[in-house]
Amino acid sequence: MTTAPRPGGEGKLAQVPLSVLEHYTYCPRQCGLILLEDSFTDDAATMRGTLLHQSVDTPGNSGRGTVRALHALPVWHDGHGLTGICDTVELHADGTVLPVEHKSGRYHPSGPAAVQVAAQAMCLEYMFKQPITTAAIYSGTDW
Repeated sequence: MTTAPRPGGEGKLAQVPLSVLEHYTYCPRQCGLILLEDSFTDDAATMRGTLLHQSVDTPGNSGRGTVRALHALPVWHDGHGLTGICDTVELHADGTVLPVEHKSGRYHPSGPAAVQVAAQAMCLEYMFKQPITTAAIYSGTDW
């Protein structure tokens, strides 16, 4: 984590990566090992996630019909000290902005991925100056 000046000039505000929110929600100990000990080892699940993300980790945009999709979009919220990258942000013709988080594992309602995509929505609200009321989580898992 890094620090940045607080809005209004008082003190410094920690910059929290969005991925840390997911890691901490999943397992605080594992999050600490990754952040403090720089101890992370890939396994089959993380490699599967890496392969899934290859399609969305390259910055750029694409479209289908009236929807424009931005991939690997950097986002931030100065007031909350959040920073990160959205896998995909869909811009709809009606003005709707939809963050889409891609996961290789099964989706768990109200789980770590939901925390991460909610933080992405907060950043997008800050950046686009409009409410973001919906988000999506794409699971690449076979059911």
